[in-house]
Amino acid sequence: MPADSGSDWKAVNQEPFLSTRYTVPNLSSGDKIHVRVTALSASGSSAPATLEQPVLIREILQLPKIRMPRHLRETYVRHVGDAVNIMIPFQVARELELCLNPELIISSETTYQPEKIPQRDMMEPPKFTQPLTDRTTTRGYSTHLFCSVRGFPQPKIIWLKNQMEIREDPKYIAMIEQGVCSLEIRKPSPFDGGVYTCKAVNALGEASVDCRLDVKGEEQQEEQEGLPACLALVSRQAGGWFVPGLSLVCVGPGGGGAV
Repeated sequence: MPADSGSDWKAVNQEPFLSTRYTVPNLSSGDKIHVRVTALSASGSSAPATLEQPVLIREILQLPKIRMPRHLRETYVRHVGDAVNIMIPFQVARELELCLNPELIISSETTYQPEKIPQRDMMEPPKFTQPLTDRTTTRGYSTHLFCSVRGFPQPKIIWLKNQMEIREDPKYIAMIEQGVCSLEIRKPSPFDGGVYTCKAVNALGEASVDCRLDVKGEEQQEEQEGLPACLALVSRQAGGWFVPGLSLVCVGPGGGGAV
């Protein structure tokens, strides 16, 4: 209300609103007005808060102009902990906004100490976690050899047969995935039997595992399966040859006897 209008208060907004800012329109330059504010809620209204001094209305003829010097028209990028000193040579300061990221600017009076995180040495020589196992297969049927290895840097895998490196041979397919090494032997023959070795090598060392692969022919397997139980047992124990001078007795459908 005007300062000389007695005790009559006039509401400048007809409806309550949530903002704490309000612009009073249609004011005349040179007037003095008193301002009070009342808060409303579902429980009622609060006691009015009144400014002690009246507000003098003045007309702004021209807004002050602030010119940024050329050497300040740039972007400052600093690391966390670096001091930033900016001097603004203005005698008249109205409102100045600096586009600075508060997360990257720290007062020069504060010394930032980055947290020291211990570095873990991930280097490791090759080590087999799952070795190769001996296998027996049949001639003409592909078979696989498996083992697992770990190490950093990632080790280089070398396959050997009877201490001879297996190079580019279409019969063999070597693969490694997630530390699992595999060697596929396609349609093996008795010549492919022997001792297979998997060697892992990196800058810190090397490791190796080996196994034995036996390849049997189909005729040999059928003859082995057709023998009586006692002969088959002795045949396996004697490495495929009968022991001279050994008397064998087996029981068949027609009875038992010495062989």
